[in-house]
Parts: sequence; structure tokens; C-alpha cells
Amino acid sequence: MNPIISIPNVQLGESLGEGAAATVFAGTLADTGRAVAVKVVPARRGDAAGLAKRALQEGRLCWSLDHPNIVRVFGSGQTADGHVWILMERLTGETLYARLARRGTLSPAEVLAVARDVARGLCSIHARGVVHRDVKPDNVFLCAGPPEQTKLLDLGIASLAANDPTRLVHTQAGLVFGTPGYMAPEQARGESIDARTDVYGLAATMYHCLTGQVRYADGTVVDVLRRLVTGTEPPPAVTGVPSALADLVRRCLHPEPARRPPDAAAVLEELDRISGAPPAGFAKTTVMHGDRTLRVDDLHVPPLGDAVDHQRFRQHIVLALAAVFRPGHLPAAVQASLSEVDRLNDAHAAARETLHSARSAADAAAAKLQVRTERLEDALDAVEGTIAAMKQVYVELEVRLLALAEDVAGADHDYAQAYRAIEALQRNEAERASARGEPVELGGLFGQRVRTYLETLDAAMQRRTAALDRQQATRDEMRSTRGDIGDLAHQAAELRRSLLAIEAERRARLGQLEDDARVADDAVLHLERSLEHAFLRLGVAFHTELMAR
Repeated sequence: MNPIISIPNVQLGESLGEGAAATVFAGTLADTGRAVAVKVVPARRGDAAGLAKRALQEGRLCWSLDHPNIVRVFGSGQTADGHVWILMERLTGETLYARLARRGTLSPAEVLAVARDVARGLCSIHARGVVHRDVKPDNVFLCAGPPEQTKLLDLGIASLAANDPTRLVHTQAGLVFGTPGYMAPEQARGESIDARTDVYGLAATMYHCLTGQVRYADGTVVDVLRRLVTGTEPPPAVTGVPSALADLVRRCLHPEPARRPPDAAAVLEELDRISGAPPAGFAKTTVMHGDRTLRVDDLHVPPLGDAVDHQRFRQHIVLALAAVFRPGHLPAAVQASLSEVDRLNDAHAAARETLHSARSAADAAAAKLQVRTERLEDALDAVEGTIAAMKQVYVELEVRLLALAEDVAGADHDYAQAYRAIEALQRNEAERASARGEPVELGGLFGQRVRTYLETLDAAMQRRTAALDRQQATRDEMRSTRGDIGDLAHQAAELRRSLLAIEAERRARLGQLEDDARVADDAVLHLERSLEHAFLRLGVAFHTELMAR
């Protein structure tokens, strides 16, 4: 695949790798000369799997996360002909899968280092209510160091949690995404998933690193999926590694989600304890102040977009400040950071309210238009049903008219026969009377036969008159039915025009409302990022002051 596309400010280079859905190209920013990678998902007809939609989702999600253990995204978009592009940092190193293919296994210390980085990235993802759904060695990249850093790749099938009120991405019910061997049982069954699904994927990756084997490597894909769907096999034992690490892997691979750690944060906490390393971002776990010991391991930067954690974090810092600093002696850097946090927090709350209002307006407008559309469609169905019934009546009237025409023809035939019979009688009687030299008499047998034929003539004439009357009545009924059908057809045309007008209104009105919602959503994301950076500065300032005392 080598689509020819044009991306603003980017010069595309050679292909760095190609998968089933996308190709990654080398790229260079034209204005700065910075090396980047460009993931391109080509346009496809009948995109039933939603590749383009998921690619745009991936770009937007990675951009909003902006985490050191997730591949950084600088921008994304879609060309007019349907190609999706994602502008990413260019990584140097190798995937975890490539290293395992080369070395077979990793040492427990190496596994702990990689797993802690992956868990940190997953913490950021889970804090947004997102599930990665495909944690495996292919999607773990080991960036060349020193120090070596691990990054999560490919959030193209990531899914927002079903109970997230700000859910933007919807996945078809029952549709299974993932990779057998690293896929949790509930994922294979197409059931609801959550952060514990990624906990399973991380543990399956750790199991591969420690043992050199993929779980269920002894079966076909169908067999693996069948064994996953049953979900009855006990977690495998890992030997030759620290017992705490083996126990963690075993618990994380439990077929029942409720028996696993709840999320990546819980796994990271155990990994930190097993490795003996201090919490990420802090050199110490406690700070001595007089005769008191203050814990700082909970003073981490809150996850992006979690306003509740933002508030808890701020309250925690304010309480700690009150315990550490005397009144009136709050450091200027901390005070400035607190003020900036408060300002951005207010702006973020206002932006979320604006976003909520924009989405509510779009939903309300869509609901009203839907009601109008359904009413018109019901009316159109009723009119078209009546038209069909009246057309059937018209056909029956045509058949009746044909039958009446046959009645008229039959009456005419009987009349003509009786008339010719009377003429023949008269002619014969005249010839007979002439031969005898007698006058024609109308009495006797001749007169009786003439009267009989006259009665036949009268009856034929009455039948003809009645048939003609019924013909006229039928034609009148057909004319009326034809007029009614025309009126109904006019009504149907008006209803169709009304439906087209509603569709045009839907495109124009909802398009504007959706644009407003997207603008509001972008504003919220921007303020969330700004707020996270403000909290980062606040945490750094507070941490610096604590470490200085």
C-alpha cells in the first residue's frame, strides 16, 4: 500500500512498516526539519469495520493523553478522498515482540521495568475511562536509550467505557477485537470490558516475557478462542522468578475479571513494591517536618480529564501546605501555581458546561427532527397504502366496465336476431298472402309469433339500457377514483418534499450544532491539558519546596 496523499507541512518518505490496516511512513516537518512518523490508513469502500473512524479516534485519543509511555501524536486528519493520517513521534528501537523473538525471554528485572512503563501508560488510559483492548508485545515499543523507555502503541481499537457519560466512540455490540493469546476471556466472548481486560493483556505479555511462550501457544486460533470463551482454565504458574512477581502474573491472568486487580494503577502499585522503586516522579516517599512524617507518594499528577481527582489533588496539597508552611509564608511559586490552577479549573468547568449545553442542544434538535420525520413517514405510508388500495379498486372498475360492454354487445346481438326474425316472418307472410291473393293478416299464428319476437326486442332493449346506465355509473366512479388517486399522489409528493426539507434542515442545523459541540469539545480538551500542566507545575513547585526543607 502506498497511497499518494498530501499532508500540510509534512514531506513523506519511505515506508517504515506495513500492517493489515495501515502503513507507517517516515516523514519530515517542512518548517522545522523534525523527523516524524506518519501512520496512513487508506480509504476503503464499504468500511464496515470502521477503520477510518478508529484511526481518527486513535489520533485524537493519543493527542489528548500526551503521556511519556504512550506514543506521542502531534496531529491527525482525513483527506478529501478518505485517507486518514496520524502524525506521530518517530521512535528508534524495537518492539517487545522483536526482542523476544531475538532473545526468547527477559530477566525479571527487565520485565519489571517494561511492565512498570506499560502500566503507567495504561494508568493514563484507564483514567480517561478508556480500555486499550490489545496490550501485547507487538504494541509495546522499547525506545533506544539510555535510559531505555517503553511506549504503548496502537490505540486504534481502544474503546471508551460504556458507562462514561462523555462517551464519543461506539463499538458494535458483540464485535470482538483483540489478539488471541493476550485476549481476556470476557473480551473473547464479546462481553463488556473494562480496565481489568488490559490488566489481563499486560499479564499475558509479562508471562510471554518471563517464559518465552505465548499462553495457549499449543492450539489453533479457533481452539484458543474456544478455550478463552469457556474461561475455566486456571491461571498458569510461572516458575524461576520472584514469588511476588509470579503471584501477581497469576492473579492478573485469572479468567474471572473480579479476581484480578481492578486497574493498571493497582498493578503499578504492586510492581513498584516488588521492584523496590519509589513512586514515579518523586525521589522520596516521605518528608520529615519536625516530629511529623508527611507522605508524598499520593501527590501524583492527576489523570487528564478527571476533574474529581483534580479537586482531591488540590485539596491534598492545600492541606499539606497548611501543615508545612507557616501562615503568610507560602512560597511565591506555589502561590502562583495555585492561582493558575484555580483560574484554569474555573475555565474548565465553564467549558464543560458549554460542551454539555452544546451536546444537549444537538440531542434536543435531533430528537425533534426525528419526531417530525417519523410523523411524516407514517403519514406518507398511510397515503401510499390508500393509493395502492384505490388503484386496485380502479382495476376492478375497469374489469367491471369490460363486463358491461359484453352485456351491451349481448343485448345488441339478441335485439338484432329478433329484429331479423320479425323481418323474415313478415316477408314470408307477404309472399304467402300474395300467392293466395289474400291480404296479410296480423292475427293467428303469425301475429302471435311477431308479438313474441317484439317482447324479445323489448327485453334486449331494456338490457341494453340498463347496461349502458351501469357503464355510465362505472365510468363516473372510475373518474372519481382517478381524481382521488391524483389528489393522494399530490399529497404524497408534498409529504416527500417535506421529508426532503427536514433532511436539509437536519444537515444544516445539526451540522452547525455538531460543529459547536466539536469546538466546545476541543476547548475542553485544551483546558484539560492546560489544567494538567498547571497541576504538574503545582506538584513540582510543592515537591521542590518540600525537598528543600
